[in-house]
Amino acid sequence: MKKGKKVLALLLVIAMVFTALVGCGGSKNANDKESGDMKDRKEIKIAYWLSGLGEQWLKDVIAGFEKAQDEYYVTYTTSASQSSLTSAFGMADMDETDIYFALRNDATEFMEPLNEILEKTAEGDAKPLKEKFNSSYLAYEQAEDGNYYMLTYGGGMINLYYNIDLFKEAGITQLPRTSDELTVVCDQLNSKNITPLCHFKNGGYYEFMLRLYMAQYDGIDYYINNFLTCTDENGKSPSKDVLTKKDGRYYALKAMEKFITPTYMLTGSTTQSHTEIQTQFLNKAAAMMLNGSWIENEMKVNKGEYNLGAMKIPVLSSIVNQLETVKTESALREVITAVDTVIDGEKKAEDYASGDGYKVGNNMVSAADWNRLLDTRNMIQSNYANSSAFVTKYSDVKEGALKFLEYMYSDEGYELQAKATKCPMPMTLSTGEQIDTTDMSDTQKQQFTMSTQDTVYVDMSSAKEHKIFTVGGASLIARINYVDKFSSGNKDDRMSADEVWELMLKTIDENYENNWLANIKEK
Repeated sequence: MKKGKKVLALLLVIAMVFTALVGCGGSKNANDKESGDMKDRKEIKIAYWLSGLGEQWLKDVIAGFEKAQDEYYVTYTTSASQSSLTSAFGMADMDETDIYFALRNDATEFMEPLNEILEKTAEGDAKPLKEKFNSSYLAYEQAEDGNYYMLTYGGGMINLYYNIDLFKEAGITQLPRTSDELTVVCDQLNSKNITPLCHFKNGGYYEFMLRLYMAQYDGIDYYINNFLTCTDENGKSPSKDVLTKKDGRYYALKAMEKFITPTYMLTGSTTQSHTEIQTQFLNKAAAMMLNGSWIENEMKVNKGEYNLGAMKIPVLSSIVNQLETVKTESALREVITAVDTVIDGEKKAEDYASGDGYKVGNNMVSAADWNRLLDTRNMIQSNYANSSAFVTKYSDVKEGALKFLEYMYSDEGYELQAKATKCPMPMTLSTGEQIDTTDMSDTQKQQFTMSTQDTVYVDMSSAKEHKIFTVGGASLIARINYVDKFSSGNKDDRMSADEVWELMLKTIDENYENNWLANIKEK
């Protein structure tokens, strides 16, 4: 065990330690390792937020790491409470944690940069870790000073899951390609007395869809470098104009109000937990649910038989406002179908090439519009950048902690993780080979296929995200639960997209100066 931590005498500090331990499991296998074959090794301590991925993957990676070297052993504690897990983080005199697996944390001054392991080629790998990670994912992790303080340990890709049997029952053979077509599919399901959609309380995962639609409409560069940084076109940051601009958020709300309705939504979606609703979804209470690649792992306790598919979130129909040669809904669907054949490897872009553009059916599509829709269709919403592994700067065994992460991200470590979680990461094997998905469900295989395509991740957070969001109190739609507003069974509580937008603008006016900016200054 580590020595040299200062003795805690003050009652306040003791209370903080107690708070940090509430809900946490004890160190796993600590006693066995302290007295067994590893007693002469140095200990690495991990604090792990126990969520949908479970802990088997961590056990397997730890076992692999301990076998691969003879200098360190690893113990870990778990907590389902994020606040309890990280309550001592940054307090060097009391925090003995070497590696955190938790949600993103802005206190990078207490973190060891991870640049070193990104540049390294792990033992057995063919190229450095930085070249294995998806470049669009790394864009979220690079801090303003150029360093990488956090890397993902989990999270997942968000797609629209659907019950294949219910789709067959309704006679639906074409998966929706656009947001308007999704509304049509909802109507088809509803006409067969099949509930189209479900979510869980506090809006479910629909914010993921809204962020994706925003990035589709405004472009990924605007989303990362303007909205998340709250920087306007003149370079001012923070800028109230960024929060009030009628951008892709507005068009996303206009699209979502068409299918997030009381008629199409499963009763109880606004009041029940995610596991309660997911159980009902798996038992065919609803045909579709927005969810992450962790759903099957998280719900494996559900012993029922289910037949799931995962589709990419349909493209925002109003993207035609941003195009020159694709101006109708029918033309948009046709081009997306063509783009999908290229992404899936059935055809090549050259098969559609004609002159300076592309011929799709009877439509001549400019090269700019084709490439815009290709990039749009490759956008996948994720929360990888929000599920972060970071090493404490005050760790007694920083070298060992970095070595553990290097092993975890090696081909060997990634294969262990993928086998246990059956969830992809925003990275590839250094050999260019696919992860072995033989023992995975068809839906899980789909996730791994998507992750190896030219995926552009639209993530929840960024190392460059402005503090007006992280500590100020601002948010995507000013913390308005638009999902409940759209789908409320009480018509007096129901609101349209335009009403939600006006409420958002009013909320921003009331809070921007006196609350959100004031909160930043206080920090």
